[in-house]
Amino acid sequence: VDWVDYQIFNGSSLTGIIGHGSCVNVFRNAANDFNYVDAAKMLSRHVGKNKVWVIHPYHWENLLNFQSSLGQLVYVQNANGAIVPMLFGYPVMQSQFLPAVGSEGDVCLVDLDKYLLGVNKEITIDASPHFKFTSDLTVYRVSMRLGGKPILTAPITLAD
Repeated sequence: VDWVDYQIFNGSSLTGIIGHGSCVNVFRNAANDFNYVDAAKMLSRHVGKNKVWVIHPYHWENLLNFQSSLGQLVYVQNANGAIVPMLFGYPVMQSQFLPAVGSEGDVCLVDLDKYLLGVNKEITIDASPHFKFTSDLTVYRVSMRLGGKPILTAPITLAD
């Protein structure tokens, strides 16, 4: 459900991940860019075990052009093969519900095991042919009730 994806990251009805007190922001080399060095910085600051990268769809171009210090492409080894959506061994997902490229949260490295999502009422779908009967239309109502928030209230502090 797209609405749920939006809420998990941005919040309003649920407590969103982006901007939450448990997030660690990593400053990138260039605001509208996402490169290999930025990804390495993010990975070095992340403590969770079940990591997943979530990127804005417009960052695929940056990801596919990651280069080593020698100028070699590091993400795509062969343009003839399928793209394996992994970065540093962790899955890469895209979400159109992340903020625009250059904004805080346009690239996230998250541990979704640290997010609680409770479904209080399953999705229900009701239909009524009466409202627009003369137009030969049926009206649908879809509803659900849920709550969610990150488990952590602050970033994890390492022993050192």
